[in-house]
Amino acid sequence: MRTLLNKGIESLFKTQLKSISFNEDKLIAHTNSKQDPWPNKAIENGLNIKIMIINGFKCFIVNSKKKQSNTKRIIYIHGGAYVSEISQIHWIYIKTLIKETNATIYVPIYPLSNNKYSSQLDAIKFLLNLYKEITTSEPACTYTIMGDSAGGNFALILAQQIKINHYPKPKNLILLSPVVSMEFSPEANKIAHNDPILSYNLLMVVMKWQLQNQSPKNPLFSPIYGDNNDIGNIHIFMGQREVFLYHIERYLKILDKNNIQYSIDIKNDMYHVYPLFIIDKNAKETNAKIFQILNEN
Repeated sequence: MRTLLNKGIESLFKTQLKSISFNEDKLIAHTNSKQDPWPNKAIENGLNIKIMIINGFKCFIVNSKKKQSNTKRIIYIHGGAYVSEISQIHWIYIKTLIKETNATIYVPIYPLSNNKYSSQLDAIKFLLNLYKEITTSEPACTYTIMGDSAGGNFALILAQQIKINHYPKPKNLILLSPVVSMEFSPEANKIAHNDPILSYNLLMVVMKWQLQNQSPKNPLFSPIYGDNNDIGNIHIFMGQREVFLYHIERYLKILDKNNIQYSIDIKNDMYHVYPLFIIDKNAKETNAKIFQILNEN
């Protein structure tokens, strides 16, 4: 059952995402605006934050000033429809992950797309080189790759590329409402009205930008078509009212057909990336499961 808080969160996202979908010019203006990736001072308080540069792009290295795990590492890849920078909501969630796990978290600031440039391949190259760098420098650590929405797309593709390049396999993949396919499907369009957060029109525009002339069946864009075997323990969390639900159901059928183990948690009547809103009751229940996965030896 949705609470007043749920409805308020939905309203917030409608303002941020759905409004720009009605006019592609507004979306273009958004991509041309300056977007600051830094956490605000209140979030930054109590954290150690360093920056490393890979391929010319930043990656924040974040952990607690009080207590740190010697071996637990998380790579958190933020969402934002490929066109938006990491938000303060993401940073609050990252700080919560640190509090609950004592992990050191790598937060890559990957390139964003616009109507003239798809960041997809550059972002994947950056993420793969970042992973190689940190696993080489800290080979004894345990790695989890997390991502929400577009970040979940990058997280899954990254895990597939790690296998192809014979880099150390991550222990876990934790995917929050991931984009597993960039195909335009009538089935997804039919359920789009159930999604209070994402506009199908917005998604069509952004994915057109992202694909450019690439096939939506290319696994570097749609990881549903990649090799999903032995890439780490796959854990998916999402809401039942998502436009991505159809593609996730397709993805799970492929995993089942290939006898690939996974866990799936689809929360009834919940919306896109709802675990990020940590004060919500449903988010708390789901995040307790996520923290348990992260804290398992």
